[in-house]
Amino acid sequence: MKIKRLFGLLLASIGAVSAYGQVSDLEKLKQEGRDLIHMEKYHEALTKFNEVLNVSPNEQEAMYEKAFCLSKLKANREAKEILEESIKIKDRPYSLLHEYNLLGNLYSDEGRQLEAIECYEKAIPLLEPGSNVIAAKLYHNISNELFGLSAENREKRKDWDMEALNYAGMAIKHLPIHSNAYYIVGNILSTKKAYYQALSFYVISALFSGKGTVDIEDDLATWQSMGLVLECGDETVMAFNIVNELMQKKPSEYGKLYDVFSAVFSGAMKHSNETPLPVAYSGDTWEQSLLPFLAELSRKGLLECFCHLAMVNSRKYGMANEKWLEKNDDKCKELNKYINDTKIFDDNLDMGFIPEPFDFKTAEEAHKHITDAMGCCRYYVSHFLNDPKMEEAKKYITSWSAVSSDVKIKTGPTEEKIFSRHPELQTFYNAACISYALSRKESEFSTKAYSCGLYVIAWAYPLLKKEKNIATDDELERLCELYNNDKEGFEKYAEENYSRIR
Repeated sequence: MKIKRLFGLLLASIGAVSAYGQVSDLEKLKQEGRDLIHMEKYHEALTKFNEVLNVSPNEQEAMYEKAFCLSKLKANREAKEILEESIKIKDRPYSLLHEYNLLGNLYSDEGRQLEAIECYEKAIPLLEPGSNVIAAKLYHNISNELFGLSAENREKRKDWDMEALNYAGMAIKHLPIHSNAYYIVGNILSTKKAYYQALSFYVISALFSGKGTVDIEDDLATWQSMGLVLECGDETVMAFNIVNELMQKKPSEYGKLYDVFSAVFSGAMKHSNETPLPVAYSGDTWEQSLLPFLAELSRKGLLECFCHLAMVNSRKYGMANEKWLEKNDDKCKELNKYINDTKIFDDNLDMGFIPEPFDFKTAEEAHKHITDAMGCCRYYVSHFLNDPKMEEAKKYITSWSAVSSDVKIKTGPTEEKIFSRHPELQTFYNAACISYALSRKESEFSTKAYSCGLYVIAWAYPLLKKEKNIATDDELERLCELYNNDKEGFEKYAEENYSRIR
């Protein structure tokens, strides 16, 4: 299986019946017009669709195609007027999907950001199952528009950044090689000063865009101009320095992009004891993306193969990649099988994984399996309770945490009473605390790790109550009420309870 790039918005191809019954003639004209569009002969195509509209003035497909041609010819005002008229027609044989998308583009060109977003959002319910390319285009358009909102419009959509992240995630879900969607995520994370995570998304974007490292160089220069403080030991700075240094060096035989990708994603960020931490488990990551998938490839020793294959399919970087793939045919077959088995390009890979069973006896053994422990904890707190592998994951977490010296998970009097009544919640709490602490290399138990454990309890309790009919608990009901309706109250609750932990 090879990763193929997908392009463009698909044009509708639906028939119309003219007032004179000249179906075949009108269909012929429309097909000729569409053929001319594919050849980018928009003036000639416009003539064909005008002929259709002279016979059948309300033929919506022809109206859309005419508007499309006009937009390509920069006659945006006329194109917009046609689309606004077409949208008002009630009795129509086909969807308004394409009209709303194109009208959104035209509003965007005029700087009418909120109206553009409104058009794109109206198009979403009209998507048909399986129309992944069109869906990805729409979701990306909304995300891009939200990120570019003016200060005035950001006030009107106060959660613009989270909305933009969510829509970019939907674009990636429908088209996992959508380079621009990854780039938007990187931009948003950069505004939040989450440079390490942003860099990861920029590198993925570069891998699929076929533009090499141009954008990455620009981003590094921007961060440097912003005064990024280069303090030793910080993951952001380590990533920044490693990539910045690679940019100055002569590239390897596989090119700069390969060098950068390898540095960022193959374990360059290491634990204090040189234990590789794949990017998806070395900090907060975004679940609706390729990051969990890349971390899995790193664990399986297939990441280098994936990088070569993706570079070959994105754009030819010379024959070096082809030669590498020929030399490593076994790895290619293993990668292809894994991609097919996980269906990563049809749907998201679930967060986390179940490691091979291991009966931990010493802290040293546990330390060697930090990455596996993180992945297992992520799996436990992100899957449904009826998942058949939950018990297997629980055994691994229990065994690992019993001897590990890398994290110290504590409970206060409140949690001890809760767990005595509802032991089902103990592993959720432990998994969340372990995942948080390991991802940030915190050996001491912190307020944040404790809050993370409480968050997961507040999420798991209602599900357990529904699925297993466990008894209603007043303390947990209070916790869920705070979690759902009073975030400040929840944090205060966490701080008060943490202060009681010895």
